Amino acid sequence: MSTSEIDTAFDPLPQLIGRGSFADVYVLVASLVAFKQVQYESNASQLVAEFDALEHIYTTCNPDSFFCLPRPLAYNDPRDPRAFRGAALPPPHPTRTGRPGPSRPLFYPPGAPARGPSLFRLYFGKDFTNARPSRFINTSHFFLDVTRYRQVANFPEGIDDGLPGPDVVAEAMGNILGRIHFRGGFDGRDIEFVLGGNGSVAHLLPSSSHLTPSCKMRKWNGTVDAVSELVSAYSTNDPYFPPARRGDQIYEAFRNGYHAACGAQSDIADEFLSQIEALQAAREVSKH
Repeated sequence: MSTSEIDTAFDPLPQLIGRGSFADVYVLVASLVAFKQVQYESNASQLVAEFDALEHIYTTCNPDSFFCLPRPLAYNDPRDPRAFRGAALPPPHPTRTGRPGPSRPLFYPPGAPARGPSLFRLYFGKDFTNARPSRFINTSHFFLDVTRYRQVANFPEGIDDGLPGPDVVAEAMGNILGRIHFRGGFDGRDIEFVLGGNGSVAHLLPSSSHLTPSCKMRKWNGTVDAVSELVSAYSTNDPYFPPARRGDQIYEAFRNGYHAACGAQSDIADEFLSQIEALQAAREVSKH
């Protein structure tokens, strides 16, 4: 590698990776540090609320989690030197090394740009089996349904990295959602499950801390009367969760993982699962 290549690979300046109406997101190349900067000073209060939510979720839901959660480091408002807040949180647990790049031949047509994928979104609620090939290929982001995930896991690099089966991933999805509900006290609105990037196999990213405009997770009061709020959040999320169909192996794994996180609140867990299963059944009836 030449000196110029080294300089490019390890550029010390933050690189813009996402932009929305609420904020821009930057990273330091060759590091695991990201920065989020609001577009308007009037949104500073929303950003500090997001920081507080992420700090709480990381503290209450992260220990021994299958997924890695984003670790908030600090909040700063340059207008007020007293506003700086640091989070003295333990580092995330070690992760395996994901290598999604060599899986390109599985999904991308010849001549696709050489970049990526750097991120796989785990869309276990979709089925791309009969989907028409898209003319537009995003080589930085790609969507994996259960079938595509199995292909990646069975690819030589996936085998070498020890990627678990989709049922294991689905169980972990249910478990972390249950932790967010019952330990964190949030509804889990607009969270994202992704595989990859250089340096980790799986992350759970509240999308507010990644590329979307604002922190959309909401507090709930932990009672059975408020389960409809959890169902609303679940139904508005992108299709990361497997369809809530009883008897389906992937969903049953998700269901077991969710139940394992509910502690003494099994009645609330049962009500939530019952409602999302009824919602799924209603959707399928409406298609016929």
